[in-house]
Amino acid sequence: MAAGEARAKTALVVDDQPMMVRLCEAILKDLGYRVFKAASGAEGLRTLLEVCPETSLLVTDIVMESETDGIDLAKAALAAHPNLNVIYMSGYANGPVVAEMLDRKSTLFLQKPFVVASLVEMVTRAEEASSRAG
Repeated sequence: MAAGEARAKTALVVDDQPMMVRLCEAILKDLGYRVFKAASGAEGLRTLLEVCPETSLLVTDIVMESETDGIDLAKAALAAHPNLNVIYMSGYANGPVVAEMLDRKSTLFLQKPFVVASLVEMVTRAEEASSRAG
């Protein structure tokens, strides 16, 4: 497998709810992704930088019970990997941070709870954006 192919099929899922991590992992594996997992923003950033730097897709919860939320994680991850695709998830769609993100048409956002097809659609949109950019 070429290096570009490995990058195209590697994802990192970050959420402090283990059941959500398992769900996302199962869906992404069904889509052919190699999946890494983290339970906090700080752990996610360490994993991205040290364990799986070839990651092309980050799926992260926005609100986590940790010092680093999903927004901060994504900012740091994108600074290190500008071509990284990010899918944000939250059960709190009424907050000002989420509202600001939704104003940007390029933001990929999933309202929790979601159905499998919604995550599949977001992954497809991320892959299409990467193919247009690359």
